[in-house]
Amino acid sequence: MERVVVLLREALVKMLPDVNTIISAWLAARKQDRATLSTEETQSGKGAVLLDVDGVLHVLRLYQQVLPDHFLQSNYDFSKLLHDTVEWVLERGVASPWLHVMNILGRLPKGRIKWHKEEKGLRTACYQLMQVFSNTSDVQVVKETKELLVKVLSDTGLFDHTLEEAELWLRHLRLLETPEERDQVLTFLDKVLTQGVRNPYPFADKVAEMIVEASSFTSDKVNTIEFDLEAILDTNSAIDDEDILEDSQPISTSLLPFSAFVPALLEDCRSMIQKVVGGNVQPGVANNIHSFLTPAVLDLLHSQTDPLPLCLTLCQHLAAVQREVSTAPKKLAPQPWIADCNTLAQVVDDFLSTKELPTILIETSPCDKLVKRLQKDLAVGHDDTSVEFCRSLCERMRKLDTSSLDLVADSFLVFCFKNPAFVKFVAKLARTRRLPKPVVVTLSQSCKVVSTATLLFQSTNRQLLHQQVVKNAVLSSIKLLKDSEFVFTAKCVLLSLKRELDSLTSSHASNNIADHFTFLQEILQAFWETQHPEILDGDAGKHKMEDLEETILNHPMVNSWFLKPKTGNKMTDAVSDVMSEETCKMIASMMHHSPSRSTQDRVQHLIRKIVTILRQEIGSSQNKSKWTEGTLALNLFSCLLFCADAEVVQEVVEDLSTLPRQVLLSRERTCTSETKLHLCGKVLHSGVQRLLLDTGRQFQVSSCCFLQLFELLYVSRNLDIRTTLLRLLDIQACPAKVYEDLPIYLSDETIQVEALLVEQSSVYRARLKDYFLTNSDQLRSWEISCIPLMNAYLRATELANETESAHQVFQVLPGQLQLSGQNYDRLGNYVSLTKEEDLPGSMELVARLLRLNANASQTRNFLDLVMEILSSPETPLRRYHYRNAIF
Repeated sequence: MERVVVLLREALVKMLPDVNTIISAWLAARKQDRATLSTEETQSGKGAVLLDVDGVLHVLRLYQQVLPDHFLQSNYDFSKLLHDTVEWVLERGVASPWLHVMNILGRLPKGRIKWHKEEKGLRTACYQLMQVFSNTSDVQVVKETKELLVKVLSDTGLFDHTLEEAELWLRHLRLLETPEERDQVLTFLDKVLTQGVRNPYPFADKVAEMIVEASSFTSDKVNTIEFDLEAILDTNSAIDDEDILEDSQPISTSLLPFSAFVPALLEDCRSMIQKVVGGNVQPGVANNIHSFLTPAVLDLLHSQTDPLPLCLTLCQHLAAVQREVSTAPKKLAPQPWIADCNTLAQVVDDFLSTKELPTILIETSPCDKLVKRLQKDLAVGHDDTSVEFCRSLCERMRKLDTSSLDLVADSFLVFCFKNPAFVKFVAKLARTRRLPKPVVVTLSQSCKVVSTATLLFQSTNRQLLHQQVVKNAVLSSIKLLKDSEFVFTAKCVLLSLKRELDSLTSSHASNNIADHFTFLQEILQAFWETQHPEILDGDAGKHKMEDLEETILNHPMVNSWFLKPKTGNKMTDAVSDVMSEETCKMIASMMHHSPSRSTQDRVQHLIRKIVTILRQEIGSSQNKSKWTEGTLALNLFSCLLFCADAEVVQEVVEDLSTLPRQVLLSRERTCTSETKLHLCGKVLHSGVQRLLLDTGRQFQVSSCCFLQLFELLYVSRNLDIRTTLLRLLDIQACPAKVYEDLPIYLSDETIQVEALLVEQSSVYRARLKDYFLTNSDQLRSWEISCIPLMNAYLRATELANETESAHQVFQVLPGQLQLSGQNYDRLGNYVSLTKEEDLPGSMELVARLLRLNANASQTRNFLDLVMEILSSPETPLRRYHYRNAIF
């Protein structure tokens, strides 16, 4: 087939124009397009030009797809396609040419386009990508441009192992509002990327340096555990029981906690602030850049598995900024960028519990006059309610320090709620300022445009995360945004949980932990509810689901607290139990929604850890009269049994089968004095059911397990156990020991199982024959319930030519079932009085007895009696015959 494709391509190259000819056609189409812009061309003429431009790009795209080698032979600088089509999407709102170019550039090999090279009179190609991405409202353009931007950023070397972070920065690009703000931020980012791509290694070294410095902090100094860069145990490798019981290191999905882009960005930011303080750059530039940088850094901080390295990086940055500001001859006037820096300092201080790192705040001149002016402008009766006026209010609010902001935040919220168009300014303010708690609650109730990241920034460290109104707002925002907010929210909740675990002081810690896990469950549920073709395509949804699952299950905090060895500390041990139980509940939810392969592997590792502990507990209870260990491991395995590997389930089933029967039974009694199963017995039964569902694997239940289930059926009268035993007998032959040792009860619950055993084993038939002959005086009370067993016995003896044994057994049957002498009246009475639901079995039994007796005249006499019964009204046999004749 490959040879055919090669030959076809060679033939097409000979028949089709050279790719440079198509590029010439593109240049001609662009020239004509420029001509139409400089003249008053009719709308139809402009439409024709669009068709030419779109058509040529489409042909180029097909050349690249069908003849890739031929396409790459052209030395044309394809980045010019980008420069030529930017105005189509930004100024004219036409998306198709841009989409063609995105597809073409995305397929080019690495290095073919110089994304960060500045052309004379033109912005870099990377700048133009970011410009379109941040400024367009076309959903398809945003999606295609984002995919290419992520690829471009991954090639810079600044986002090695941290590509997810690149999406976070891009998400904040979409929040830029004004053209001035957009131009200044994009120019700044383009400069950072251009300089960083030349030599990214010093910035990567800076990240590594922060990790090393963070490792010197002990857990009593900071609210975090020590970060570990070493590779974690591969979950796909073979795992020994001893390894499972050890405290394994948290699984890391990245070698770096944050990208080398962060120190590169902060370095350029300090350089810009130096120019602002020196008077070489207007403060408005710093304000606009910080309006982008601050919320993005806050989001990044909240998404860290271990925030300490990033906190230390920010501390160094803020200290350098403070030193630079202190060189000014006098205190600076309040500015948004200064307030942003102070916000970062306060949040970093919240993350650190040590007093060795003082809070780094930049002092400014007093805000009193600014506050008074704002209070006046925010008066209820103010006449000016234009968007520009509200924007100016927001910018002035951003200048205030925390104490001053609290004085006017509530009034600003009331003012903005007058007009739905103003709410976005509250959202913008909330991204970089901690608002008073009542304002946050009001915002959660009334404002649907505030992002998940903003709500979580306002809620973490302030006990607002547990308020239902905030949780509902976060979940509503997730469903509204339909993007990677799922993963970000889970990271924030896990970070909040981790910090609570690192400082356990409350006796209600277990309740708070359960509340965190409930929130995680709701996040998962919100994601599953958005899995609709109109919302997320299949591949994107699958990828996001995998990210979300890995974020939760691979978090070091979950790993370290799951079945943590007992320490003797009641609070710590209780928290570990709650963590383990809640983790298993969440895993069970994940496994019901088509989890990824990596999630399944991770879950099996955790199940193996549970089973290792459980088997030790089972071993300690084998010579006891009751379950002597705690039930945590047993409960956890019961929760995850449905998704455990069959080999693991069979190990537990066989171990439970060795326990004494009284251990498998509960001491509780039902209202009818029936014996209930202990959780051990329930897990034993559920485990066998789980093995029966595994159609892709052959398994053999041991004789010990079968005997235990049979005993449990007899004692507990659990009909589900009977169904399980019947299925077992249907798919596998029992070991010989079962037929030799299985008790004969002939109870209503066991009779069907015993009937099937009779048909399968001559050993069991011989035991049953001896039982009948030695217990003939008791058969009268069993005559109806024993019908299935007797039918099975007759069928089996007939097939095995054991009619002599059958004659011996049926000599001791109840009198009305014997066919000797003049007994037909009693036999007829037996049939006529049999309940309708028992008639099929009864008639089969009588028919087999007649055949066993082999007397034609007796058979004829009995049939005459049956006809008389059928002619009698209101008999069970007549009703049964009439209904079956109809149907």
